[in-house]
Amino acid sequence: MRKVKKYIKTHRLYAICNVILCFLIYMIIGFLVVDIMSMVISIDVYSYIFAIVISVLVTIYGIIKAKHICVKMENVCIGDTKSIQVAFLSDIHIGNFMKSYQLDKIVKKVKCLTVDYVFIVGMHLTMMFLNI
Repeated sequence: MRKVKKYIKTHRLYAICNVILCFLIYMIIGFLVVDIMSMVISIDVYSYIFAIVISVLVTIYGIIKAKHICVKMENVCIGDTKSIQVAFLSDIHIGNFMKSYQLDKIVKKVKCLTVDYVFIVGMHLTMMFLNI
């Protein structure tokens, strides 16, 4: 039981640090854009506040989008043969942010599709994947 509590605390801290890091990266990019623009045109101090607001909004969008499962249907024709349907799973990141119920949700969605092949690409496992 103690190991589970330690994992939950560590997981929360890791998630918070990831969000803060993303926000800081977006803010640095925003400040660089404002600085480059200030070399070309005159920009007031409110542009930096605008960069911070955009950084906050992009970070919030990323948090929301990370939980969303996107399904896009594509038919692939190979020569003159019949078309096949393919499920393409990308960057699932099993571990830190992907909980087992979210993985179950993805599996259920793929099972509902009538596909011939399932391709799983991208990064699959991240730290502590055994603890999901």
